[in-house]
Amino acid sequence: MQRRTLGTNGLDVSAQGRGCMGMSAFYSGRDDAESTATLERAAKVHPIAAVQTEYSLWSRDPEDGVLAACRRLGIGFVAYSPLGRGFLTGQIKRYEDLGEDDYRRHSASFQGDNFRPCVEARADLTPAAARPSP
Repeated sequence: MQRRTLGTNGLDVSAQGRGCMGMSAFYSGRDDAESTATLERAAKVHPIAAVQTEYSLWSRDPEDGVLAACRRLGIGFVAYSPLGRGFLTGQIKRYEDLGEDDYRRHSASFQGDNFRPCVEARADLTPAAARPSP
């Protein structure tokens, strides 16, 4: 496989792609200070094209620092699962609505006592979603 060197520290990567670097929230845990620091360190090595992480009506974590860091560093932000992993579409009313092989069966939001409050929260949003925008 052909390789190329990126950034000021000589990061050796595959030559495939366009020489862009993106980042995902899944490199570490849910620690926004750590995520922001990682993003700032990475941007010093090579330009970051975009960061992707979950951002929806029920997951606002990027507002705790990641969005501001992206804005400050000129990095694009890609919202992962803006409809709450499909939950906010209204198609999932019961745990059993998820197929046997559906990855969401392993997500804490869809399991046990967490499921009912999510359904109730979605019900609160339904009237607003049904209204036409001005």
